Amino acid sequence: QVEAVGVGLSVVLFVCVLVTSVTLLKMLFSRRGNTTTARVVVAVGVVAIAVAAHGVFVWMPLSTDRSLNALTKCEQDGTSAESLRDYVLAGRSFEAYNNSICVSTRADFEAHERLPFVADLHCDALLWPKRDLTARNRHGHVDLPRLAEGNIALQVFALVTGVPKKMNMISNAAPSIASDSLTLKFLIELQPWAAISTRMGRAIVPALRLERLARQSHGQLMIIRTSNDLRALVARRADARANNHQPPAPTGALLAVEGAHVLDGNGTNADVLFQHGVRLFGLAHFFDTEFGGSSAGHQRGGLTTAGRALLDRLDQLGIIVDLAHA
Repeated sequence: QVEAVGVGLSVVLFVCVLVTSVTLLKMLFSRRGNTTTARVVVAVGVVAIAVAAHGVFVWMPLSTDRSLNALTKCEQDGTSAESLRDYVLAGRSFEAYNNSICVSTRADFEAHERLPFVADLHCDALLWPKRDLTARNRHGHVDLPRLAEGNIALQVFALVTGVPKKMNMISNAAPSIASDSLTLKFLIELQPWAAISTRMGRAIVPALRLERLARQSHGQLMIIRTSNDLRALVARRADARANNHQPPAPTGALLAVEGAHVLDGNGTNADVLFQHGVRLFGLAHFFDTEFGGSSAGHQRGGLTTAGRALLDRLDQLGIIVDLAHA
């Protein structure tokens, strides 16, 4: 529904721009064009362009995020002004909510809260640049307030750089940049041209966004690049626990990429990704690449010669290899 509305708004925007442009040209090059009617057409056209552009470039990205990442009734209650912890410890049950993934009992929650180190190895929050991850949201599963509330010590943020149209779990053809489902999304979101036109750009732009998020978090989000960073995170969380979470325990952030297609066919780009903080590398995602096959690709082959060379380089850099989808 959101996509249909977005297409409609795009058509309206195109028509308004066309009509307004033609009318303006007539006013500039024709004496008869500079009439009251022409001026009204131009004024209405400008207003229509502004409204349609707002719909396409502002409303549609936000609505798409909220639509695709909507929370269940249970999850919405857990993200209300009352914290999930207070909600559960007050003795209220989530059992009435079907298909819920929320904590269901006091014992479950207390056991989870006592765990010294909880790591979540995947989230796609960086795929949605309009979302403010410093604030508690009512859509999506990850933001800094809920990471702290959920006792998450380490959150892996995935960098998604290629999604085939009509993606499925059985067999997908490798999409070009032009046919990729993400290209239109990034255009509408007015992302940098590098993120629209290259896979590497689609990794580097959100990686830089995560760095800004860490700076804005006042120490609550630590980007993990080395074993020393991880040790510092563990120490700070232990101190926070010993001091009754004053100040609150930080959450570590680790960058991952999904699929070797991110390299744009150049294995040496692994070094560039390493410089931007990537420490987890998925060799495959939903389609085959020149580096190897995917479990949901056409060929489903193993590593190619280029893939073996890439694996050696990842090992040299100290990047963890993720075998999901391989």
